[in-house]
Amino acid sequence: MESAWFICPVCTAPLRPSADRRQLVCARGHSFDIARQGYVSLVTGRTTARGDTAAMVRARRAFLAGGAYEPIAAGLSANLPDGLGAAGGRLADLGGGTGYYSAHLLREHPTWQGVLLDVSAAAARLAATAHPGLTVATADLWASLPLVSHSLDAAIVVFAPRRPAEILRVLRPGGRCLVVTPGPRHLIELRRTWPMVGLDPAKADRLADQFAGFRRVGSYAIEYQRAFSRDDVANVIAMGPSAFHLTPAELADIRTKSVQTTVTVSVVLSVFCTPAA
Repeated sequence: MESAWFICPVCTAPLRPSADRRQLVCARGHSFDIARQGYVSLVTGRTTARGDTAAMVRARRAFLAGGAYEPIAAGLSANLPDGLGAAGGRLADLGGGTGYYSAHLLREHPTWQGVLLDVSAAAARLAATAHPGLTVATADLWASLPLVSHSLDAAIVVFAPRRPAEILRVLRPGGRCLVVTPGPRHLIELRRTWPMVGLDPAKADRLADQFAGFRRVGSYAIEYQRAFSRDDVANVIAMGPSAFHLTPAELADIRTKSVQTTVTVSVVLSVFCTPAA
């Protein structure tokens, strides 16, 4: 557990390992347990954030393991900041789930180190084993991020909540934030067939407004078609926000009735840069 990433979510003091290395503690006596799986819980108990369930996390792990979203991971990798020298950089994966994307980036950029935050303990348990260079914590992304100010070279936010003001605080001058959002045709074939949550047509405008304090340095459409197996169809629905609105019986029905089909994957990768010093 690399404690140097973190500040106390209660008082913002630096955190350090306890003598028995079972907790992270601050000078004011606030303490946070390190789970046996290797992640630290920085959720203070006052959160109303809704994390992925264990079933959603299992579906996510199974779906991503099939490689359907590898081009998205490759797009993120190609847009990490370069020119940082042999020491590499420091990356935060915000709302990173099982660690699929951050683990990919750390494999492609072996001099980098990473930290992943997600409110879901079920996701954090898997993320803690995703890559040896990845430190993992549960945290409420709608609250202040429990990360040291101006300590990061890059942050990624893939289909996850974001607080740009906090991201601006934790990035160094000239740091990058890579945001992946669904495009209007994302999973369109499945949305025509199954009861999935609709896409917000104003998402692009809202994103631009949210990141008004940043400089946009790139916007890339990543769109391709891929054959989804029956399990892929069921898992991509079961791992996303639609799962919160479907009953177990409805999810089981989708898994029973789904068929292999060609599906459009369509996302937008937006690259934002913080003001230089």
